[in-house]
Amino acid sequence: MLASALAERGEDMTTVKQWLIRQQNLTKVGAWQAQRNDHEPNIMATDQAIMAITGHGYASTWSGKTPKNTPSCKTTPTTKPTVTPTGKPGDMGGAQKCIAVGHVWVYVEQHDGTSEGACASKFGNGLEALESAGFIVKAEGSMVTMINGYPTKTDTHEAYWSYWHATPAGADKSATWEHSRTGAASAQPKAGSIEGWYFKSSAADWNAGPSWDARLTPYDPSATPTPNPSVTPTQTPKPSVSPTVAPTVTPTGTPTMTPTGSATPTPSATETATATGSATAPAPVTPAPVGPSNRPSDRPALPRTGV
Repeated sequence: MLASALAERGEDMTTVKQWLIRQQNLTKVGAWQAQRNDHEPNIMATDQAIMAITGHGYASTWSGKTPKNTPSCKTTPTTKPTVTPTGKPGDMGGAQKCIAVGHVWVYVEQHDGTSEGACASKFGNGLEALESAGFIVKAEGSMVTMINGYPTKTDTHEAYWSYWHATPAGADKSATWEHSRTGAASAQPKAGSIEGWYFKSSAADWNAGPSWDARLTPYDPSATPTPNPSVTPTQTPKPSVSPTVAPTVTPTGTPTMTPTGSATPTPSATETATATGSATAPAPVTPAPVGPSNRPSDRPALPRTGV
């Protein structure tokens, strides 16, 4: 670029070409390198500044040592990668359910568009929400440097995890992403909100946030979600076994014989049985007087002896 700038200004290029050849010998390549004397000097900022001062466009200065590359006029359009949820720890399908119950939905997007989301039931601050959603977090001080192992190498001077917030605006309206004004450890996510983590280049626009077009119904604290009816299994009661009690045998003593037929005794001529509870004693029999009987005796009379 320095040689191009000087050439367009009409300067002698002999010395410049010799310097360019020397640089190509050091770097072992014919193309221009962001190095000087085989060392990186911060992307050749001085040379770029000189190019800008001249006010002219790029020109081509070829040292003649290496084949000259013919630039192609065809350009390949750069398309933004499609955001494909990975499903780990969760895809976007559960976002509405998460918001409806007053939790916080956490959305994480890498620079290539790969994204994933999950619901956080604990969100005292941004870091707690990120970890509650199931993401593995690595931080250096107060700065998050790695989420779920990405990136494998961290250099916050080139790229970093930016932190965002959004509030659902309706099923037919996109939520607006706002860059967080505080760090994740100090932020206090609101119930029913969205937390966003977007890995981007340090040279990217400050306002370049997550690409997810979140269209969700806002959280309504007064609405109580209808729980799924729980089915209580009906238990068939087992028949209870009642012990059989042996009948109590009451002794009757001497068995009473009940005569069959007519059993009423006929009273005799001299005794009358009274069945009034107590028996009446029979009338006393008067003995006949003992003495000579006027009846004739059957025995023969003894002869008198005269005594």
